[in-house]
Amino acid sequence: METNRNEEFEIDLQDLFFALLNKVWMIIAALVIGAVIAGLYTTLAITPMYSSKSSIFILNQTTDLSSLSMTDLQVGSALTNDYRILVKCRPVLNKVISNLELDMSYEELNANVTTDNPDNTRILDITVSNPDPYMAKTIVDEVTQVAIKYVAEIMDTVEPNISEEGTVNTKP
Repeated sequence: METNRNEEFEIDLQDLFFALLNKVWMIIAALVIGAVIAGLYTTLAITPMYSSKSSIFILNQTTDLSSLSMTDLQVGSALTNDYRILVKCRPVLNKVISNLELDMSYEELNANVTTDNPDNTRILDITVSNPDPYMAKTIVDEVTQVAIKYVAEIMDTVEPNISEEGTVNTKP
């Protein structure tokens, strides 16, 4: 006995629609239950994180602003990339931990500190995330202060200017 494997099945979309329409209460119930579970998880299981950002302005300190050239601007951009790495280096973050007597390791603090160079400018943004908005501001200000001193010492240059200090963010 041979079976034909090339049988065609016809699916009537109207029958399928009415079958789903008969089970609409189950679909709505599943959506509501899913939304409630997602809302409870978000509210109860996820710790809100607050961030605070400070900015430093990096300029080749040996250049007079009246004689600023394209080379000086390129040097400033290159210095910004160096600063990005040095801000998150172990000596800087360990000094911050020591100064603020934080109960966290270098790795934990490093995971909560981010640096950004918006549009390849000579501005370096330092952002710290923490469950406490006041602690986020305190840490970002301390990271900024320690970093500018450390970088000036390592690079044997004048300290960069702080263009924006951290603020207390009220929204997680």
